[in-house]
Amino acid sequence: VLLQTVEHLPAPGAALARLHALLRPGGLLVMTTPNQHSWLARVMGRRWFEYKPPEHLFLFTPRTIAALLARAGFEAIEVSRDVHRYPPRWVLRRLARYVPITRPLVAVTEQLLPAALLDRALPIYYGSMRITARRPDATPAP
Repeated sequence: VLLQTVEHLPAPGAALARLHALLRPGGLLVMTTPNQHSWLARVMGRRWFEYKPPEHLFLFTPRTIAALLARAGFEAIEVSRDVHRYPPRWVLRRLARYVPITRPLVAVTEQLLPAALLDRALPIYYGSMRITARRPDATPAP
């Protein structure tokens, strides 16, 4: 399991190849990582909060992470949205923090919406992807 990890590794391809070697045949790798082609990344542009050099050394799209996993020997690669539950108040404050121009709108929204709604966790997709990949059951004969 690599949760929000692969983007921090200096050699992600080598790390995935090593994980492939460590997994038993049929073993499953589950990971999450920011999706550089997510709607949020596209809307925020260069202000996207996942652009964090030197913390994030690599960023991936569904296509590039799948290709990297395939080169490492994985198969049955599935990429989907990584949905989490967050209270709207948390999301609004994150928005205000990373996009300062939204601060007045966030302040008004927090005043107008009832606390019960602002503090209730809702499913939110914030631009991360969940990936599963399997080590093949058997190594093909040469």
